[in-house]
Amino acid sequence: MQQTKMRSFLHNHYHWIVAGIMFLMVFAYSGAGNNLVSLHIAPVSEYLGITRAEFTVTGSARTVVSMISTFLSGFLISKFGIRLSSGLGMMAGTVGYLILSQLRNVTMLTMGNALLGISAGLCSTSAAVFVARVWFHRHSGTVLGVITAASGIGAGILCAIQTAAIETVNFRASYLICAVTMGVGGLLVLLFVRNKPQDMGLLPLGYGEKVTGRRSTSRVGFAGYSMQELLKRPTFYLMFFCVSLSTIAAYFAFTVLRPFVVDCGYSAAKASTVQSLMMLILTVVKILTGYLNDHIGGRKVFMICLLSAILSMALLGWTENYILIVVAVIIYTCCLPLTTLAAPLLATDLFGYQAQAQYTGILLSVIAVTSFFGEYLTNRIYDHMGSYHLSFLLGAALSVISLLLLFILCKAEKKKEG
Repeated sequence: MQQTKMRSFLHNHYHWIVAGIMFLMVFAYSGAGNNLVSLHIAPVSEYLGITRAEFTVTGSARTVVSMISTFLSGFLISKFGIRLSSGLGMMAGTVGYLILSQLRNVTMLTMGNALLGISAGLCSTSAAVFVARVWFHRHSGTVLGVITAASGIGAGILCAIQTAAIETVNFRASYLICAVTMGVGGLLVLLFVRNKPQDMGLLPLGYGEKVTGRRSTSRVGFAGYSMQELLKRPTFYLMFFCVSLSTIAAYFAFTVLRPFVVDCGYSAAKASTVQSLMMLILTVVKILTGYLNDHIGGRKVFMICLLSAILSMALLGWTENYILIVVAVIIYTCCLPLTTLAAPLLATDLFGYQAQAQYTGILLSVIAVTSFFGEYLTNRIYDHMGSYHLSFLLGAALSVISLLLLFILCKAEKKKEG
């Protein structure tokens, strides 16, 4: 009798089971992916006898494949369902990490990165948006924020585990941990996730309910423009340019904070503490980003992120004091939604939801490409200067330019709205 009640309870609340598994999927993929460069750039570069910039170049395989998979993610998820597309994406990532765990040369490093690129489009933001929209009519924003926040939690926890593995065994053990984590996550997706609630004889949570409570100040009901109309609007391209610059700026610091702290003369343990702190704070920041978007709009959220980038990277650019570095990293974490949620929220606030499915995939693809340029340039600067300080200052400067572009963009759109 109790088993029957439990099964009935689980069935009726299957929405939360799907959301929970998607949380674990993002925990596994994004958690490991956020540490991919910072934890491995020094030991792998030394082992292979390559520069840090050359290490970054091998990551271009991940960037290119990620761009393609992200661009196609909406189509693939719609055609094959979230269960199959994300499950196979996780398995591709598992194989990629297994290859990296047996790393012997640059070719294997490139192959592993390419397979991880498949996971990028199918197991991250696009998948979270799909589940939140299809399974939840109530709490959809909160669910989306919590699922995407799993990347920070995963990165923080896995960073500590992977650091211990690297220090006690070697970098291959770190990659192997990621492979196991991805494999378990992929199996959970394939076994338990369903494409839509109707597959379980259910309706989306909150289906048919009226929205109550405080009215959003952002233009939630703004249908906006069709894709054909957007392609004729100069501000649409200006938005992409602004997002590209801000992503490059953010990635001048994102993947190199751990080696930067070590270069400043602190222990690997202290460096990992900084990395874990950033990822754990990012959990709160992503949820807060969604909340603020509902109350002040995507434009102001994007502006806050850029101001955080300017302040934090300017501070990182001239200090080597550990306490100040920690303060700077806390502020810097508030700019990281620039590379995930803030850009789609800005685009929706500016141009509405009518063509959201089309431009979101393109926008995330652009972010994937420009993040590579930021990562490459900061390591190229390091190879020539022997320090990351100049790249941090350059990141602050680019953030200032992005902020000016945002003002121009918002002013232009406000005139057209008026």
